[in-house]
Amino acid sequence: MRVATVRSRCECQASLVAVLNENRHVMSAYVVDRDGAREDAPAHTMGAQNPRFDVGWLCAVCGRNVLRSFSVDALGWREAPEVPAGAAATTAAGADAVGAGAAAAAAGAPAVGGAPAAGSGPGVGHKEGVAAIK
Repeated sequence: MRVATVRSRCECQASLVAVLNENRHVMSAYVVDRDGAREDAPAHTMGAQNPRFDVGWLCAVCGRNVLRSFSVDALGWREAPEVPAGAAATTAAGADAVGAGAAAAAAGAPAVGGAPAAGSGPGVGHKEGVAAIK
């Protein structure tokens, strides 16, 4: 299976990343904060069938909903690592929510829609969230 990776910046300057499958649906997504820490970030594509489509993220650092537009012509495709047989359940339309998570986990990627870490989320600054975890 071929995948493409899209990247953008949140207003808080965290890096937002989403890995898309050939149908331009999100397989995994995460955010990298300014300190280099990586955390799962829920993401979803809208209008994936169009030449210009949108990806929406929930930034795990600041809690903002971030919407960015991408052009199909600008995507760079690569072959995804093979997933062991039986590791992912699929449907005729492609990987379902469970299959996408299993495939991402088997490939070593974070699953989409993971719960935010304790002490993080809207209204809690990154440093306060880190302090709450320690």
